[in-house]
Amino acid sequence: MKEVFVVGSLTVTKYTVDSFLCNMYVVTSEKGLSAGSALVIDAIQSDEAWADLKAAGISVLTVILTHEHFDHTTGVNWLQENFDVHLIAHEACGRKIRLPRNNRSLSIMGMDADSQKYRYYPPYACEVDTMFHEDTCIEWCGLDLNLICTPGHTAASCCIGLAQCMFVGDSALLDQPTLTRLPSGSQKDFDEITLPILKTLSSDITIFPGHGKVYRMGEVIYQGDRFQCISALKGE
Repeated sequence: MKEVFVVGSLTVTKYTVDSFLCNMYVVTSEKGLSAGSALVIDAIQSDEAWADLKAAGISVLTVILTHEHFDHTTGVNWLQENFDVHLIAHEACGRKIRLPRNNRSLSIMGMDADSQKYRYYPPYACEVDTMFHEDTCIEWCGLDLNLICTPGHTAASCCIGLAQCMFVGDSALLDQPTLTRLPSGSQKDFDEITLPILKTLSSDITIFPGHGKVYRMGEVIYQGDRFQCISALKGE
């Protein structure tokens, strides 16, 4: 399943696959398309995405991971096999996904291999090309790409800011509290570091989460322990 969003000069295509309902985003710009390149946020295997990328003449991908959990990294090796990929991730994320024992879907989710509902991913290893450990700004197609450390969901979580887009991984899902009880997660870090960053984003920023619906900051309010649509709270 895919959805297409146009934000300023950028086209963002959201691909949602598997029963985990995780999102992969492919971002293109006119300058990038002319150079045969695109930006990918998180990596899942999608035949639809592969076909779209090939049809657009894209062969070079900058791939950035929002964090290390397997449902956001299962497509890394697949992309590397099919495209010229430069993989970027937080240093702690890069260290973890280098080891197959950290990329085991069944052990994380508590599923059995015979399940008909979930796809089975055998353990795999990923190699990161560029790692960062603090807030970093790099250039992509003439635009500033801001890599912002946002610990809480995991210590390696980051948000990626590009023009009026913010890709937040699992740090700000709509109508869901941020899960901080998994390994390296920290409610304290989320409350004291990440939440203040998210709350200060301008209302015209479009939020692209790792799961669920895309939304704009001006459409939501942080209430209780989650971001919620203002219209829903008003009963509209």
